[in-house]
Amino acid sequence: MKPIEQFCEKFGVTFVVPPTHVLRAINKELFLFTPAQAAVLDARQPVIGGGIILGELVKNEFRPTALFIDLFLRETKQSITVDDKVAWLYLCGRDIIDASGIEPTAYRDTLVLVKNKQHEILGFGLVCDPARKFGVVVKNLYDKGSLLRREMTK
Repeated sequence: MKPIEQFCEKFGVTFVVPPTHVLRAINKELFLFTPAQAAVLDARQPVIGGGIILGELVKNEFRPTALFIDLFLRETKQSITVDDKVAWLYLCGRDIIDASGIEPTAYRDTLVLVKNKQHEILGFGLVCDPARKFGVVVKNLYDKGSLLRREMTK
């Protein structure tokens, strides 16, 4: 099984390449191309990138982009919705500590999408043991705010 399929399986979603596109790996990054784009790429070497970047392979593990999460994981049932305050803290890289309003016991030790009240995907995390007093309920593994934090450090 491919790393991208394994990643989607963790969310209970089957990864399927749209019939109008072609999946290609270039330098450990996965891209989605139209057939016309793929034909041009086949004729030109070396290729740096193009199309829609879905993520990268790091030590044979798939690391998704924000666009991949929005395109392919939106339909997962493994998600939690948080209020505005928690959403802001999550986008700042914080873990979710307050368990009020979410039911993490249904997803213990699984990956979940974190969404705001408008059902916009903020990122994903690992549901930890919520029984620990003041413990982490959802460990932040990826949030869309990380893109901005990386740009600030440059």
